[in-house]
Amino acid sequence: MVGVALAATPTCTRISKRERGGSRVQKPMRMEDLKGWEPAFWLAWKKYRLAYAFVLPALIAIGLVILYPLFSVVVTSFERYHLLEILTKGPTYIGFANYVEILKDPEFWYSLGITMYFTAACDSDHFGRFGGGAFVKLGVPRA
Repeated sequence: MVGVALAATPTCTRISKRERGGSRVQKPMRMEDLKGWEPAFWLAWKKYRLAYAFVLPALIAIGLVILYPLFSVVVTSFERYHLLEILTKGPTYIGFANYVEILKDPEFWYSLGITMYFTAACDSDHFGRFGGGAFVKLGVPRA
C-alpha cells in the first residue's frame, strides 16, 4: 500500500546510504533532490553542441545521397515495373516474386560464381598479409 500512497504525491522513495545495512526504513525523496540531475546524453549535447551543429549538414547530405536512394531501391524491388503499366496505372506491388524469380535463374548463379572468383583473385594481393595470399598458392590467376 506504500506504493499506492506515494503515487498520488510528487515524491518517490529511496533507501538512504546509512540505512542500507540496517533497517529497511524508506525516506521520501523530494523533487528538489533531483534538481541539477541530467542524463549523460543531455550533458554531452550541451558540451558539444557546436560540433553537432557542424556535423549535422554532413549527416543530412549522407541521408539524401545514400540512404534515400537505398530505401527507394528496396521499395522498388518489391514492385513490378513495365513501361505500359507505369504510364497507365503505376507500379504494381508483387512482394518477393522478383527475388524468387532471380534465385531460380541459372544465369544469376553462374554470374555470381564468376563475380566471387574475380573478387577472390583481385583481393588476394590486397589481403595477402591476412591470409588472402592462399589464393595465389591455389593457382587463382592475379588480375
